Amino acid sequence: ILAPDGGQAVAASALRARGDHWVPTASHVLSYVLVMPPLGWWLGEHLGRGVAGLMEAIAIASFVSAGVLVARLHTLRASPRG
Repeated sequence: ILAPDGGQAVAASALRARGDHWVPTASHVLSYVLVMPPLGWWLGEHLGRGVAGLMEAIAIASFVSAGVLVARLHTLRASPRG
């Protein structure tokens, strides 16, 4: 969990430093409000994985967040700054 969580924190900070404040916010809402809770329930309760399922949900949500943020950074890097 540490690598994707650290990566998303660094990418979010880099975007905020560029003045892009809404994408990190939206990424965190998407990942940690819309993805993680239902996934945690599904993995932890429905599949009976318990705490391991909850940890997996956190890891997956962190990968989603990091992926969205790194993609945004890549998009901004590819386009000229205005």
